[in-house]
Amino acid sequence: VSGDFVLVNSAAGFNFFIGNNPIANGYNIAPSYIRLTPFYEEIDSKKRAEIVLGRTLKASEVSDYWMSQGWKFVREQPFDFFILQIKKLLIFINNSEKGDNYDIKFMKQFTPILHFGIIPFGGILLLAITSLYWGRWSSPPFIGVYLFIISYALSVVIFFVKSRYRIPVVPAMIPLTAFALLEGRNKISRMSKREITILSIVFIALTIVIFRPIKNNNQSAKLNDYGVALETKGFLDEAIEHYKKALNAPPVHRRAALNLALAYYQKKDTDKAIEFSKKALKIDEKFIEARLFLASILYAQKNFTTASEHY
Repeated sequence: VSGDFVLVNSAAGFNFFIGNNPIANGYNIAPSYIRLTPFYEEIDSKKRAEIVLGRTLKASEVSDYWMSQGWKFVREQPFDFFILQIKKLLIFINNSEKGDNYDIKFMKQFTPILHFGIIPFGGILLLAITSLYWGRWSSPPFIGVYLFIISYALSVVIFFVKSRYRIPVVPAMIPLTAFALLEGRNKISRMSKREITILSIVFIALTIVIFRPIKNNNQSAKLNDYGVALETKGFLDEAIEHYKKALNAPPVHRRAALNLALAYYQKKDTDKAIEFSKKALKIDEKFIEARLFLASILYAQKNFTTASEHY
């Protein structure tokens, strides 16, 4: 379609870099020059690669550039890379849901149906592992299932973890979980006290690891994202209220300040637009998007001297 041959798509290199770089934490975070939103992510990653290499790049070349940056991290910081993979594996098996553009727990207050999930991911995983402990792994027909679970999990961990990425392993674990539920009582009744003790220790240890709470206190980002969703649907005033809440929630979110500036500009309140553009720059003076927006407003007001300083 694009005249540039790629196997599936050209996102592999950038996604590998997002999951493997000096500031990576197992989720999809990126350096400040990349805006991790569906609209800007591809634009910013391409622009950055072209600036560094000094030429126009095809999609495959952009992917190759970011892949090389990810492998550079692996070569230069192998121990940090290894620890990061362990961290991502622990995130993958953790019961908590890792949202993508929206935080699932936060969105429950607006979408009641999200409260009706009966069996959590951690419960399915815990029972599936218990089933393996009882020897279900020895059944030849299940070898393909085990290989799929392991290979797919590793394919996610090598990049970064989100809840929707681990959904495909759930159907594969359900037969194992069902076996534990249906045969568990019979299995336990045939076990010796020593075996029951070992199983109990393993079960408790896995429960602690799988259900360990993962802190996610970025309330500001959640409020800002919801504001963006409201604005997209045309509810500008409601979006402004959520952007304001985002600015007052920890940690301070530079994007919320800029979104407020943009929203007020839509309402033709230029003074407020300037105020919150400056607020965004106070949070992060290197926030280029906010600086350019402020400069454009000042230029439109014929305040050329101040505008040129920002440009």
